[in-house]
Amino acid sequence: MTSSPIFVFDSDGRVVVYDDLSDAEQLLEAIDVNDNEYPIAYDVDGHAYKVIPRLDNARLVPLDQTDIVDLRHRLSRAYGPSHLADDPEAYADEVLHE
Repeated sequence: MTSSPIFVFDSDGRVVVYDDLSDAEQLLEAIDVNDNEYPIAYDVDGHAYKVIPRLDNARLVPLDQTDIVDLRHRLSRAYGPSHLADDPEAYADEVLHE
């Protein structure tokens, strides 16, 4: 598992930033995942993850896809420090330590 921050995007384009993959999997709720509330997640390097439900929470499955351009685009449109969208690591640091 990665220790990189994880960006989980909801179906409305909002983002939640988690410290790492484990936190994201533990804190996401299965009911929301079942409702397709979270279509995509990324780590700071743009590696994509599919969010799938488990009994009480979620599992993030790595996809064979890296799309830093899409990650940056989504960050630029999400509520948060959009001025840092071109630097996902700085974006995550700002959100996680505010």
